[in-house]
Amino acid sequence: MTDRMHVELQVVRDDALDAGAVAAIGELFDREYSAEFGPWTRSAPYGYAPAATRVLAFADDVLIGHVGYQPRTITVGGAAVVIGGVGGVLIAPAARGIGLGARMLHAAQQSMSAEVEFGYLGCREEVVPFYEAAGWRRITARERSLSRLDGTPVVTDSDPILIRSAARPDHDWPEGDIDLLGPPW
Repeated sequence: MTDRMHVELQVVRDDALDAGAVAAIGELFDREYSAEFGPWTRSAPYGYAPAATRVLAFADDVLIGHVGYQPRTITVGGAAVVIGGVGGVLIAPAARGIGLGARMLHAAQQSMSAEVEFGYLGCREEVVPFYEAAGWRRITARERSLSRLDGTPVVTDSDPILIRSAARPDHDWPEGDIDLLGPPW
């Protein structure tokens, strides 16, 4: 695949997906993660929070990319903040390096801006530069969530957290500890 391929992006509510799209998402994720994490499931992908809205990338009717997000009210410094928790960012290996991930994250941000204040994600340290290049801003805070494995509380202050403006500019992000009030994405 090259940067000259025709890629179609679709923003789709999860409850509007047909069986073929659900199967294609499962196949995309299983090719990447099944050996380590087992099969993908729609309602709790690898134990993380599910997506309510998905940005799907197709080349010749083949799914080559996915970004999901879920609106949720969390607390930051005790104040309620409505975020779009982003997860399931995956580009098929043959489509990596052509800017598709950034395009998909931009489409997710555009979609989110109608319903949430900020985009929010946690990631591995080695992929922080990818998200920053796509316009996300790293913040430092203590984060509380529920374990993806057993639902027990987890508190961390060292994992990368990034935010992105949606309905509000990212400089409006409040200071303080974060409680995701559920599992991460």
